[in-house]
Amino acid sequence: MKRIISVLIVIITMGLWRLFTVNASNPTIHFEPTGDYYFRTVSTSNSMPEAHIVTAISAPGGILTASLTGSSPNSFTLSTEKLPVYTIMTAIKLVVVPKSGLTVGTHTATVTVDASDGFGNILSSGLFNVTITIKEY
Repeated sequence: MKRIISVLIVIITMGLWRLFTVNASNPTIHFEPTGDYYFRTVSTSNSMPEAHIVTAISAPGGILTASLTGSSPNSFTLSTEKLPVYTIMTAIKLVVVPKSGLTVGTHTATVTVDASDGFGNILSSGLFNVTITIKEY
């Protein structure tokens, strides 16, 4: 018999309360906000748009790591910060920023978050894409 555990999680990020319900029958990674992200289009003379901030939550826990892959991973900077969660879950804040000086065209990268057991075994993975388009001035 498979047991399903439903857990309600509250995380405070940037002064805002966020509420998550996670069903932990299998390890999963949940992103808030969800889905791919498209930065506003800029021209070569504009400044880059502000960062895209995402919270990643792993149920039922694990050590979270994040990486950039895809067609243009070097076009973005990714930073992470562990968030305090007082349950069996783990959470990190992801900050993705386009680098300055990008060439004209569309730049896309995949942000992958892995939850591991600390012994090199991946328990679960989640991903989303970030895209920015640079136009000629």
